[in-house]
Amino acid sequence: DYAPDTTLEAGFAELGITDRICRILSASPAKSFSPTVMRGLVVTSGFDVTGRSNFMAEVHTILKRLVDSGEAEEIVSNKTKTYKCIDRPAGKIPQAG
Repeated sequence: DYAPDTTLEAGFAELGITDRICRILSASPAKSFSPTVMRGLVVTSGFDVTGRSNFMAEVHTILKRLVDSGEAEEIVSNKTKTYKCIDRPAGKIPQAG
């Protein structure tokens, strides 16, 4: 399993879910992640999901929006969807702070 070391980055704890997902994807641009794995990485990075009624649906929606905006690529293999980062110009990767 892969776990990017994003929890140690300055300001990472202050990131919202979308920026956190972008950071996780950009930390390993050659790797693709299923929505379930992404959910686990977001949670283990310290994101508080308390009070969220359907966190998995949020993850799916954010990944789809990242695909629609050209920031991520959806890969379908054997009816399974995974997502990976698309190389972005400098300044498009969310910065902490």
